[in-house]
Amino acid sequence: MYAEAPQQPKPWAWTPLIESRPLSEAAGCRVFLKLDNLQPSGSFKSRGVGNYVLQRAAERISESGVPNATHFYAASGGNAGIACVHAARTLGYPATVVVPKSAKPVMIAKIWAMGVKQVIQHGSTIAEAQEYILNTLLPADPTGVFVPPFDHQDIWDGNATVMQEIASQLGDKPDVVVCSVGGGGLLNGIMQELDHKKWNNDVQVLAMETKGADSLSQSLVSGQIVTLPKITSQATSLGVV
Repeated sequence: MYAEAPQQPKPWAWTPLIESRPLSEAAGCRVFLKLDNLQPSGSFKSRGVGNYVLQRAAERISESGVPNATHFYAASGGNAGIACVHAARTLGYPATVVVPKSAKPVMIAKIWAMGVKQVIQHGSTIAEAQEYILNTLLPADPTGVFVPPFDHQDIWDGNATVMQEIASQLGDKPDVVVCSVGGGGLLNGIMQELDHKKWNNDVQVLAMETKGADSLSQSLVSGQIVTLPKITSQATSLGVV
């Protein structure tokens, strides 16, 4: 007789899909809300970032089944950092978040409240915070693992679970999916799952972003990737540059 090694807990949760009667009446069609604000981190970032951390943690298990020392690092101005800390803590690892000097105190407080090992303020942008991790912190820490906020297949796979749940909860394909866009990790995950279900020709996707951080919209108009010279949206954590 032997006991199987317990599976690692998932750092994200199944969330309800509810119909909004006020929005349905206003739109003239049935409108459903996916309540990913109920994720442990407070946002959908628990899915993608959580899956990335989960996969890296699985890779760090030794042949004897004992987890190797691992320290996760994220550059973020908000939700991605919170999700990284929650995922790492759920799996029993420490995490450090580097935030730009423009990060709002309320967001820094939320990161500390999640149980982060350290919050470091560096640089004027998230890109500069990320460079500090890659060029300074990781070379000094052999246990360090960098957690990207949106640009990785494991993050897209994690975000695809939101569409898997919606399909199961509706029992049919939706006519339209409306999602927010910052770096595009959620959008990539949704499109990936629609393609997997062969729904991509039947389901319209509306990608919404704020004025002042509308790099996707400008990129689609110009036909090439557009990097904004400055983020003028009040949602400053949407900007990497």
